[in-house]
Amino acid sequence: MTDPSPSGWSPEPVPVMEGPAPGAKEPLGDVVRRLLDDLRAYLASETARQKIRAAFIATNVRDVAIFGVIALFLAFATIVALLMGLIVILAPVIGPWWALLTVIGGALLVIAGLGLLIWSRIRRLTGGKTHEGQ
Repeated sequence: MTDPSPSGWSPEPVPVMEGPAPGAKEPLGDVVRRLLDDLRAYLASETARQKIRAAFIATNVRDVAIFGVIALFLAFATIVALLMGLIVILAPVIGPWWALLTVIGGALLVIAGLGLLIWSRIRRLTGGKTHEGQ
C-alpha cells in the first residue's frame, strides 16, 4: 500500500495561520487593507459576471431577432400564397380579372380595418391628441 495520502493515523501538519494569534487585536491598517483587497476581488468577479450576463442577453436578443425575421418572411409568403389561391379558386367562377379585383379589394378592406384599429390605439395612447390638434 503506497498511498501517499494521510491515513488519519499519523499526525498531520497543522496549517500555519497568517496574521495575529486568535484573540489578539489586529492593526486597523491590516483590516482596511484586507477589506480593500476583498472589495477589489468582489468587483472583478461581479464585473466578469455582468459581462457574461450581457453576452447571454445579447445572444438571445440576436436569436429572437433572427427567428422573428424568418417568421415574418414566412407569414408574408403564406399570405401571398393564400391570396394567389383565392384568385385561382375564384377565376373559374367570376373570371380572372374579377377574381383579381375581388381579392385585391378584400385585401384593401382588411388593410383599412387594421389601419383604423392602429389609429384608434395610437389615439388612446396619446390621449386623443394629434400633432395638428395641439
